[in-house]
Amino acid sequence: MVVRLCRVDADPPCGWSPHNFKHFPFAGMTREHTLPPNPARYLPGFDAEHIREIETGTARTPGIRRERTPSKSEYQRGMLQVIGWDLGQDATLSFVECAGGDVARVFHGRPMGIGNLKAASF
Repeated sequence: MVVRLCRVDADPPCGWSPHNFKHFPFAGMTREHTLPPNPARYLPGFDAEHIREIETGTARTPGIRRERTPSKSEYQRGMLQVIGWDLGQDATLSFVECAGGDVARVFHGRPMGIGNLKAASF
């Protein structure tokens, strides 16, 4: 199996995507807004620059990668602080997915709580 890593520093680089702003905070948001079936979200006050910085750092951190398929990698990193809400709970993990082919790849992420089944399976 050929493994395609998230090539943040490659030429051409793996590009970051805000993923339609799905996990971005919005005005008046509370942790209840992250209960199922709603997505996890970063804390109010986190802007695109801060979110991109978190997610890029997670994709660059060695040793925390899991290969899902030859074209998809997942990354998880403990942040040592609450960065958002997931399933209505505090989220202290950064979770990033990188996918695509040989020519173009993109990564995006979200905050994740330790109670999330995906976090537990990492």
